[in-house]
Amino acid sequence: MYVMINIKTNIEYKIILTIILYSITLALSAEGTKQLWPEETQTCWIRPSKSGKYGKFASPDAGTNGRLYISIANVNEKINLGFNVNTTVATPPVNLTYRIILESTNAVIQSGVVPSSGDGYIKNYENAIAGPNVISGSSAQAFKPITVAVTQIGNYYIEFDWSNNINNGGDDIVELMYFDCTVSRKLGGVTTEKLGRLWSRNWVLNTNGSNNPTYSKLYVYSVDKIVTSIDLNGMKPWGFNISCNATGCYNTGNTTLDRRSVNGNHTYPQYQVFLNDPDITLFPSGILGSITNINAVPSCDGTVDFQISATKDGSASILVEINPAPGIQPEDVTLGGNVQQNIINHFYWNGMSGTGIPVSNGVEVTISLTYINGLTNLPLYDVEENTNGIKASLVRPTGSAFNTFWVDTLLYNKPYPVIASNLSGCSNPSGCHTWTATVGNENTINTWWYSHTSTSLPLKITTKRNYLKNLNITMCDGDSTFFYGTWVKSNGVYQERMLSILTGCDSIEQITVVLLPKPSLPSVLNVEYCDYQTTTIGPNSNIGYTYLWNTGQTTSQITPSVSGVYILQTSGTNGCKTESRYNLTINKAYPVTPIEHY
Repeated sequence: MYVMINIKTNIEYKIILTIILYSITLALSAEGTKQLWPEETQTCWIRPSKSGKYGKFASPDAGTNGRLYISIANVNEKINLGFNVNTTVATPPVNLTYRIILESTNAVIQSGVVPSSGDGYIKNYENAIAGPNVISGSSAQAFKPITVAVTQIGNYYIEFDWSNNINNGGDDIVELMYFDCTVSRKLGGVTTEKLGRLWSRNWVLNTNGSNNPTYSKLYVYSVDKIVTSIDLNGMKPWGFNISCNATGCYNTGNTTLDRRSVNGNHTYPQYQVFLNDPDITLFPSGILGSITNINAVPSCDGTVDFQISATKDGSASILVEINPAPGIQPEDVTLGGNVQQNIINHFYWNGMSGTGIPVSNGVEVTISLTYINGLTNLPLYDVEENTNGIKASLVRPTGSAFNTFWVDTLLYNKPYPVIASNLSGCSNPSGCHTWTATVGNENTINTWWYSHTSTSLPLKITTKRNYLKNLNITMCDGDSTFFYGTWVKSNGVYQERMLSILTGCDSIEQITVVLLPKPSLPSVLNVEYCDYQTTTIGPNSNIGYTYLWNTGQTTSQITPSVSGVYILQTSGTNGCKTESRYNLTINKAYPVTPIEHY
């Protein structure tokens, strides 16, 4: 009896162990639909695209940003393929083919027709999640794949091609309801899967309906080798794409503006996005670095050169606080960009406030530097509804949990609701960043996060700027102006240069003098005539000139009857005046004595 119990126990143990091993094998034996579509009640297809609003994907002209890559680490590895094409669209695909291409040489190592039966055909969802049957211990539901032998290590990519335009919203697409691309290797008679090998910079996907949620989970490999995961957490996007980058919706260098959610389609692919944790042998973990030095070098043209050194590649965010009030004000400026390890990285501020006004010479501003590892932006276009929020998590290297951030204010009317932005960070394990269909439809909504930050102590600097005061002086010829101890009477630029005690920059004051001509008239004339004569004094009239005599008369010429001084003020068309003095003497005639005749 004792023996029988022992035998029974051993049998039960073996059965339990077999079940555990089978479960582990089943959980890890596929790369494709299993990750995109983790529950049968959900739907998430891949959508190879030649054109369309979500970008090109897995097609001949997709380019490096839209290719569907397979990374190979050993020449003994194989690529195992399985497909099921959606043929229920109005125009089913014609001549749908696939090609496996070695990127380094552009050589096609295998091609064929996408099957509708036999090898490489995935019949149903159970087949898709079970994976290829070449994996040791695979279940009875596993499908028989098309197996591709590789020729060398490196990146391969799979592209699909077809003859007709699949009319779906005007996009040239096909839809693969089920898809699997699992890398395997046989060693010691056992064939194992090599997960974390399938990736793209721009996954184009479809949930086959506006009310169909997706719980897809993807993994992002940043440029500084930080792996974070994205759980879509019941999002309802219908057609959409997944791409990640370092800056957000744009890449202009203005961090504050680039990361804001915006109207329309504004995404760009940069990071590698996987369906599993990237294979660590090919995609090793980065390290979490720190700042080693920050220096600010202001110049007399108002610019500042921020010089940053760090122990590893990462990103930097520099806050220039021009307005001393707490928090970020409209006048404050945020700079950002990538940082390379062990070199001096330069970030330049143009000396302008956030409102576009030059910061004056001698103003003290506060500088705060935040050094970031694993900065990841997720700009999602045309995701109609996200009521549960996004779950983003750090996968590797080991570090503390992080927050997620967003600014959606451009998509809302004032006063903004609470959900319109979060710059302090959200850490809700149930999900962060929600929006409605009205906000998400045909807009780009960005969420960002980072795995590690290191903030330097605030640094205070005094701005430097050459001060130039220029005064334009227009005056009449013969006039003068006083400038730093000298009477200036001629055309030209006159400058006085001084040195700022505060900043060491030049303080320059200058005047630009422009002389205007006066009416060309004599200044003094002596006129003499006899009292029995009539004489007119003054110049001929000139169009546009005005005249004023000391007698009050306003004609160019007058006929005086008595001796005296007559002064004429003549104003030219430019307003300049000439004064003419007429010294008039009227002589009396001598009396005539009659001659008498006798």
